Amino acid sequence: MRFFGAPPSPAPDGYSARMHLVLGPNGAFGGAMVRALVARGQSVRVLARDPARVRVPDGVEVIAGDALQLTDVVGAAKDCDSIVHGVNLPYAEWDPGMITLTDRVIEAAGLTGAAIVFPGNIYGLKPIYEVPLPPNSPTLDTNDRPNRKGALRNLLEESLALHAEEKNVRTLVVRAGDFYGPGADNGLVGPMFRNALAGKPIQWFGALGNGHAFTYVDDVATVATGILLQRDRPIHDVVAVAGHHFPNAAAWAAALAKAAGQASLPTQLVAGWKVRLLGLVDRQAREFAELLYQWDGAMLLDDARVRRALPDWTPTPAEASLEATMAWFRANPATTR
Repeated sequence: MRFFGAPPSPAPDGYSARMHLVLGPNGAFGGAMVRALVARGQSVRVLARDPARVRVPDGVEVIAGDALQLTDVVGAAKDCDSIVHGVNLPYAEWDPGMITLTDRVIEAAGLTGAAIVFPGNIYGLKPIYEVPLPPNSPTLDTNDRPNRKGALRNLLEESLALHAEEKNVRTLVVRAGDFYGPGADNGLVGPMFRNALAGKPIQWFGALGNGHAFTYVDDVATVATGILLQRDRPIHDVVAVAGHHFPNAAAWAAALAKAAGQASLPTQLVAGWKVRLLGLVDRQAREFAELLYQWDGAMLLDDARVRRALPDWTPTPAEASLEATMAWFRANPATTR
C-alpha cells in the first residue's frame, strides 16, 4: 500500500523516539498523523474497535478498544508521549459524541501524562473573509448566525485549554480549513474527487465566484508532528495551517480536472435552499446547512506561527497534493469509512 507524506527522518536533536497513541487511525487526520509520526522515526500505537479494518504501515502497534471507554484509552496510552485525538464523528453525532470523546482524551492524558494533539477547524471562528485570521482570531458571538457545531468546537477547545492550565496537560491544537487528502472521503470533498474521476460536475456551495480554502491533511499532520516533537512550546499551543486558497469554483474544478486527467470539468452550484430543504428529511444535510456561510467567501488562516516554529517546512504544492489525493481515490473506489 502506498502512503503519502514526508520521507523518513530521525527525531529532532535531543528528542529520543517515543510512543504515540493515535485514535481514529482510519480517518483522514488520524491516518495522516500515523504516517507523519512514522516518517519522523517515532513509535506509533493505534486504538480501534475493529483492528482488522485498520490500514497502517508495518511496525505500528494495533490495539482493540473503544475511544469512548476511558479504561481503553488509558490502557492504550500507557507509556505514550502523546494522544492524537483523530476521531471525527458524523455531524449528527457530534453532540454528545465529540464531547464524550474529548473528555475521555483529556482524562486519559491527565492520568498518563501524555500530551494531546487535537485537529482544530474554522467552524468556531467569526466569519471574516479574504483576510488571514490568526490563531487568536475572534470566535462566534450572539451577533453571528446560529452554528451549533461552531459553538461545540469552541467548547471543546476551551475545555482543552482549561485542563492544560489547571492540570498541566500539554495540548496542541492545529487549526485548518476543509481537509482533503488520502482517507478524506467525507460528504464534502469525497464526492468532488469521485466526480472528477468520473468526469462529472464539481459541486460548489457558494456563489461560483466566491473563493474557498482547502487544506492537505498530510501537511496538517506534518506540522502537528514537527511542533509536537519540539521541547520548548507553550503548555497550550494553537497553530494554523493556511492551506491552498482557490479564488473561485472554476479554479478548484480546473485543479481537480488536471489531477484526474480530465480536459476540463464543469461546476455545479448547490443552492443553499436545496441543502436546507434536504435537511427536512436528512439530518446530515440539516447540520451542514448551518455551515453554508463559510462559502460566502474564503476564510483564510495566518500560518506565521507555524513558519516561525518550522522554518524549514513548506506546504505541499497544490498540484502534487491533489494528485496524491486523486491516486488514493483511484485505489479506493468505494468508501472505506
